[in-house]
Amino acid sequence: MGLVNRVVSRERLLAETEELLLEILSQSPLAVKLTWDAIHRGSNLTVEESALLGADYFGLVASTEDFREGTKAFLDKTPPRFTGR
Repeated sequence: MGLVNRVVSRERLLAETEELLLEILSQSPLAVKLTWDAIHRGSNLTVEESALLGADYFGLVASTEDFREGTKAFLDKTPPRFTGR
């Protein structure tokens, strides 16, 4: 299901957590915010309602400058420069 993407030793837990956090924070601020919101709102919805919420949020993100920047950076194989717009 992809719920676990890595297992680390207790000694590496904090360092791995910080690395993951920095990776998340390097993404589009709007996409991160909506993902966080969807996780929290979606846990109280039916599967159908959660899928609709995800589709709505994807539509919002897909209309942003950050989405275009991320797509362009991916195609150009360059790092994206997200602005939160």
